Amino acid sequence: MMTKATEKRFDAIKTMHNVMLSMNNENAYGAWIYTVPDEPSEWDFEDIASDEEFFDECVELFDRLYKRYADDGLFRPGQSDLEFLTAHGYKYTVV
Repeated sequence: MMTKATEKRFDAIKTMHNVMLSMNNENAYGAWIYTVPDEPSEWDFEDIASDEEFFDECVELFDRLYKRYADDGLFRPGQSDLEFLTAHGYKYTVV
């Protein structure tokens, strides 16, 4: 059973992964999967969420990649992905 903090990180890492899948530049996802597994399972997300230090590394990576590739836009992001980006101050364009 996950703690509330771990659940929050779990939801965040899943959403960050979905955003990376939606990036309209393959280089973003290619760089992302050097740290986060390609096609991660629920267990992979839980493992990342349970390790605060690793989760923080993933957040920093997400931030760098998003800022680098955001100008290329997002392709078919989910509504919850857009809400996450807005809540965290990221600007986006859907292409």
